[in-house]
Order: sequence, then C-alpha cells, then structure tokens
Amino acid sequence: MHKYYISFADDKFLGAVFIEAPCFQLAPFMAALFGVNPGGEAMIVDLPDRAEIPAKWMNKLMSKEDIKAFDREMLGDKATEPLGPLSYDEFVARLDKRRRAN
Repeated sequence: MHKYYISFADDKFLGAVFIEAPCFQLAPFMAALFGVNPGGEAMIVDLPDRAEIPAKWMNKLMSKEDIKAFDREMLGDKATEPLGPLSYDEFVARLDKRRRAN
C-alpha cells in the first residue's frame, strides 16, 4: 500500500485526506470507502515512502483549519505559513523538514 494526499475541490475547496491505497487510481475509491470523499475533482499526490503521517491524520477529511493544525504539528515552531495548497515538491520538503527535526 502507498500513502496519498488527496485534495478535493469543485469551484471551492471541499477538503483533503491522507489515505493508503494499492495504487494511484484507487486512492479516491479508498477515500470513498472510508467516507472521506466529498466529491468534486481530486488532486492526488503520491507520497514518498519516507513520509510519516501520524495515524490520527489518516483517513480523516480535513478542513483548511485541520490542514493548518497538521502543519503546526508536523513543523512546530517552523510552521510559518499554512500547508495548503502546495506543489508536490513543497509538500515533500515540509515533510523532510519535520523528519530532520526529529
């Protein structure tokens, strides 16, 4: 299983989720199985194997406020701006910062 970050939107942000799925194409379906797919279009990011997402953030439909809380938890005092929306490289760089801090 791989970890994915999915951001859902139509004409506005609908939420985001960290999910495990066997492949990229099934990630939105796995989110639906967990009841955390609000519909709309999905931007799916395949996270690197080194990405460590705490269990409390997995399979949870996150609001913008939740994403900011995740950012603060992962980066602590280094969190200077909200997490989303980020490019893939920016997202991985933030996860790497958290890993180096530990």
